[in-house]
Amino acid sequence: MRRSRLVVLLVGVPLALVGLVVVAWAVDARIADGEVVRNVELAGNDIGGRSEDAVRDLVRDLADEYPETTVRIVTPDDTFATTAGELGLAIDPDATVAAAMDAGRDGPLPLRPVSWLTSFFGTDDVPISFSVDEATVAATLPPLEGTTRLAAVEPSLSAGPDGFTVVPGEEGVGLDPGELAAALPDAARSPDSDGDVVVRLEPGPIAPRYSEADAAALADEATLLTSEPVEVTAGGASATVPVELLRGWVGTEATDEALELRLDATRAQAELGVLLPDVGEEPVDASFVVGFGQVVIDPGLPGSGCCAADSADRVLAALRSGASPVALDLGPVTAERDQAWAESLGITTLVGEFETFMPGTNRVHNIQTMADIVRGVVIEPGEEFSLNGYVGQRTTAKGFRADGAIRDGVHVNEVGGGVSQFATTTFNAAFFAGLDFVEYQAHSEYFSRYPYGREATVSWPAPDLVIRNTTPYGILIWTSYTDSHIKVSMYSTPYVTAEQTGQTESAQGRCTRVVTERTRTYLDDGRTETDTVFAVYRPGEGIFC
Repeated sequence: MRRSRLVVLLVGVPLALVGLVVVAWAVDARIADGEVVRNVELAGNDIGGRSEDAVRDLVRDLADEYPETTVRIVTPDDTFATTAGELGLAIDPDATVAAAMDAGRDGPLPLRPVSWLTSFFGTDDVPISFSVDEATVAATLPPLEGTTRLAAVEPSLSAGPDGFTVVPGEEGVGLDPGELAAALPDAARSPDSDGDVVVRLEPGPIAPRYSEADAAALADEATLLTSEPVEVTAGGASATVPVELLRGWVGTEATDEALELRLDATRAQAELGVLLPDVGEEPVDASFVVGFGQVVIDPGLPGSGCCAADSADRVLAALRSGASPVALDLGPVTAERDQAWAESLGITTLVGEFETFMPGTNRVHNIQTMADIVRGVVIEPGEEFSLNGYVGQRTTAKGFRADGAIRDGVHVNEVGGGVSQFATTTFNAAFFAGLDFVEYQAHSEYFSRYPYGREATVSWPAPDLVIRNTTPYGILIWTSYTDSHIKVSMYSTPYVTAEQTGQTESAQGRCTRVVTERTRTYLDDGRTETDTVFAVYRPGEGIFC
């Protein structure tokens, strides 16, 4: 009897203790319902007793910072560094919060009281869950490897007189994006001492995605599609694309879905433009207008021409459907000198200007005609402007009239007479704008309406006035006039100032040589330079030195 009581006692006490543990666990679990159990850590943060919302806030903060985490991909020969964000490695907030809330509550139900009891004597570390965007890894890895990666070459097509043949693909060498994507989560859960994610991989062969059989099927299709010339129309005109030209457009493209037949859009667009050169409208260049001393950019107008960017796709679709002729749209044609070009020149401010008095009738008309032609000329940085080269020979067809001029030291009457005054006015505007003179010649006689020793003449085909823009900005030549005065102004960004700082005379036979000194001061560093221009004057008509 005593033995039975002892057995009951020995069995009953542990069972009672177990019962107490179960009851305590049940009560504690009910009290802590919706909260993390005690002694649970997440990324070094004690989250025991926190609500699900509080845990989610913490995880959100961790996730927001994680994209800047350094990821190092280590190979036997190289190390490639990037960030988690660039590779598409991210903290998975939902999975991480769920794991935190399940800590101490997971496992088979009979063992949960035991887990609860042990929570009083240790810490449960909840690992962060990660996600990887495999498409981002695949897009990021090749450029990260750079020249160390030898990309696989997909099979392609080669055109010949009888159709197309297959050019076999070639294996490449590099890291496998799939292998990297699979390794990233484990590496992220075990960062190094600096907190960096380190993945160790070895380069291996990279096979082409598509086979020669895939390319052979396209070769047969391309041969059939391009067996005859194709007619195209655009802008009211038509042309025939010969087989040889058409086959030169054919190529392949390896997409994520398949190896596909493509026409080279750039080549097709360019060669269609050669076949249909006279359709559409020419673009209008951007230009400058000066009003009340302010420079304004006229953006010009876009033009149109053959053919639109989708022309290659339309031709391929027509080849497949048998439609003929292929109707193509005109495409936009941008002026070479567009608004961006104009803005890049920095033409904003008056930097040089000169005005002279002009007597006479026909000579005034000629000077004004010259001014109308030259107004708006832009000399780009480093470029030269030739007055003769730009205006050309002065003729009645261009609106010029006959008036006085000097030729071979003798006063004559010729078409365009008087335009040397425009050359002198331009010369002086360039003088004070600090530009270089490549070619110039003073009048052989001095006329009081010009600055003494500082002037230039022009005739056809020589002498000419050629000036060079040595500044880093564009130079705009702007002309204006009244019935009695001609003014030439030059606009740019202030870069250099210039002034006449000296003048000397010397005899040259029966003539007088005048040397005029100019000092240029550069605004960026204050340095100065001096140069000279000269004139040789005869004492009168027909008198030579």
